[in-house]
Amino acid sequence: MKRHFYYIVLAVSFACISCSEELKYDFDAQLAYDSQTIASYLSENGISAIEHKYGIQYSVIQQGNGEPLGERQRAVFDVTMYFLDGSFYGSTLRDFDLQNGGDGEFYTRQVFDNNSALYGFCRYFDLMAKEMTLGEERKVYVPSPMGYGFNTDDQWFRNIPPNTNIIVELVLVEYQDY
Repeated sequence: MKRHFYYIVLAVSFACISCSEELKYDFDAQLAYDSQTIASYLSENGISAIEHKYGIQYSVIQQGNGEPLGERQRAVFDVTMYFLDGSFYGSTLRDFDLQNGGDGEFYTRQVFDNNSALYGFCRYFDLMAKEMTLGEERKVYVPSPMGYGFNTDDQWFRNIPPNTNIIVELVLVEYQDY
């Protein structure tokens, strides 16, 4: 009897290990694939963008002024998100959100500082925010590993399919030292 139990435990353990091997997320492979997808999108649409770290690309729509945000300040952003196919996801601009099929629930200006919910979670946001100046507007093309990745179960981003590339319009509205 003990021997059968041992074989059952061994078989289940082996099955679990095999499953976990299949479920591993290959960050580098996904990033390479998504970066190529974004590069193709930009080329096909005649969009000129600046290449940033980790496959992120962006265009400056409106120049800002002053010093870049950096690490020691608290900032407020307006954010509008689209999927790479052009479909609308949401905007912190409530009227714009509702006019484009949003539910108005995305309406919360995004606050960025070392304590914000987005700090460290949305890698693209961390990278872009620190470089922007007051009033600057950027259109950012984000590969999925640098955005919301494969785990989009978070209550705010549950409608983003796993491994989805996104386009984000960021506007630095205000900032202050803290």
